[in-house]
Order: sequence, then C-alpha cells, then structure tokens
Amino acid sequence: PNHLFTQSATSCGMHNNQLYNDCGGNSTTFPQRTIYDSLRSDNVSFAFWLNSTCGLDGKPCHGEDPTDPDSASAINTPDVAMAGVARYVERFLSQDLFYAQAANGTLPAFSWVNPPIQACDHPCHDNAKGERLLKDVYEALRASPKWNRTLLFVAYDDAGGFYDHVVPPHEGVPADDAPCHIQDRCGVTLPFDFRRLGLRTAAMLISPWVAKGAVFQEPKQGPTNTSQFELTSVPATVKSLFNLTSFLTKRDAWAGTFEELLLDAPRPDADMPMHLPDAPPPATPWDPPPGAAR
Repeated sequence: PNHLFTQSATSCGMHNNQLYNDCGGNSTTFPQRTIYDSLRSDNVSFAFWLNSTCGLDGKPCHGEDPTDPDSASAINTPDVAMAGVARYVERFLSQDLFYAQAANGTLPAFSWVNPPIQACDHPCHDNAKGERLLKDVYEALRASPKWNRTLLFVAYDDAGGFYDHVVPPHEGVPADDAPCHIQDRCGVTLPFDFRRLGLRTAAMLISPWVAKGAVFQEPKQGPTNTSQFELTSVPATVKSLFNLTSFLTKRDAWAGTFEELLLDAPRPDADMPMHLPDAPPPATPWDPPPGAAR
C-alpha cells in the first residue's frame, strides 16, 4: 500500500500485499491514476530506471507479471501492479542508461529509480548494498552538468519494524476518496479508512537547493493547518514543481510539499562533495541482473 500511496495517493482501500482482484476488483492491476498519468497529460518527460540490462538495444524493459510471483522481475510487483505504471512499459529503462544520461545531462524531467531488491535496505537484506546504490546514484547526479537543477529524493516505504514512541497523526487527515475503493474487507476484521498516518519513516532530500544539514519534521506552509510530510508528499511535490493540472486524490491535495524546503538559489559547489564515503563490502556477492549470464 505504501508503494501505491507514493505514486497514486491511494491504495484503493487495500492495506496488505494483494492485487486489486483479490478483494473484488474487476482487474488484476489497480486502476487509479498515477503521477505518471499526470506527467503524461501535461507533457512532462519521465522514466523508470530498473536494475537490469534491458533497454540497451532500444527495446523496452519488461514488467513483472503481477500474477506470477516467480517471474523474472525488472520492476517490482507493487509498482507494476498499478495500471498507471504498467502501461508505460516503453519508459522502463536500464540503470546503465540512467548513469549514461546523468553523465551527459539528458535525464528526463522526472526519474523514478527502482532499487534492486537485494539493495532495498529492507530487513534481512544487506544494507551495504543499499549504501552502495545510494553512493552510485548520488555521485552520478553530482557529476552531471545538470546538478544545479537536480533534486534527489530518497524514500523508505517502511518503518523497519522499530517501536515508535510518537503517536501517528490522526487529526485532520483526509480519506483519499479515490473512486477505485473496494468495499470488501479482504479477510481482515475491520475496514481501514486511512484517515490517520502510519509509523514515521526516514527520507532524504539531497540537492544544492536544500540547506546544508537541515532537518525537517513538519510543513510550515500547509496547504492546511493539519498537513504533514508523508508519502503522498511525493505526488504533491511533483504537481507543484511541474505545475501539473490536478491532484490525484484528496490525500495529495492535503499533504505538505517539499517545495517549501527549497532555497531561493543553489548552494556553492564547495558545500557538496563529489564523492560519498565508500560503502562497506557486501556480505555476499551481488546477484546478476535478470537475463545475465551467471
């Protein structure tokens, strides 16, 4: 559900890892609009960058079949299980191309980088691999001729299973009211209307347009007096930065946007290192990308 909220401002009422038709939906994939539909409507360029060598020959990458958990995945099921992701298969490109385009300053206006599962920092995975991925992406962007026009946002979709002593905000949090909501309870005891937030998760804004060493907790500029920074701040910020026509749901219309955290001018290059410290060595070798020789 967090993947869905981050890219479409709703999970259509789903609150576990299932597909749309598992709870009475009329299709396997979730039908709601996504940020990519909004970008496409307003002619803003975007791409999905995958852990794969696909796309290098000019042919688009494949998406994982959401009905087959054993299929060789280029893009994870929670993402491609949204129709508003899966229909843009021609924009599924390899991370090799991401690094090449970063180097020559030709990345699209909006890039969504999907980490390989082995480097996702999820519990039981090797955090050293996640650290290496972040280092590689940052250094590619930092060396890009477009660095002074770049904002790198790093999000985590889970709280990591740790106890949180702060009660999640619940006052003034709107239900998203997306038309795709499924009424079936999907095997749970009580339905959940999402009119509260979940446990706190970490995120990073890395850019010459963000103050050095700044730490942010809550928005100061609304759009309402109960607004918070949360995962739907991603589509809210995308709408704001690219002046898109409309919000996706009531939730991203309510969420705080990261635009208020940006400076009026970029910081000097001396403030920002070209390289991050080396990541620790991984505990096990990296798996090869899908389809590569082992």
